[in-house]
Amino acid sequence: MLVLILIGSFSIYGVRERQIKSWEKQLDNISLTLSLQTAQALDSVSIVLDTVIDNIEKLDIKDEADFRKKLATKSVFDMLNDRKKGLDQIDVVSIIANNGDNINFTRSYPVVIPPQVNWI
Repeated sequence: MLVLILIGSFSIYGVRERQIKSWEKQLDNISLTLSLQTAQALDSVSIVLDTVIDNIEKLDIKDEADFRKKLATKSVFDMLNDRKKGLDQIDVVSIIANNGDNINFTRSYPVVIPPQVNWI
């Protein structure tokens, strides 16, 4: 009887160890897949950012007023939407001024700033 208990215990321990190894391998594969997908998403976002910057640099902006005037146009809105098209990982592309004003973004044109709510 003791022999059967020992054999059963070793069998259970062996199955347990094989399951642990199997799950470790599966988790390694899942983490590799996730890291590759994250890297690809970041590369896509970087490409979109680079193309938006290239298009803005072509506008030959002179100063803050020129920045606001040239980048608050419908054509820039269309360009931003075109750059993010097909990339579900990008929700919004925005152009923000130095003081934090939203000059243009892909949610709506023209930029509508909601009224400030005073909770006091």
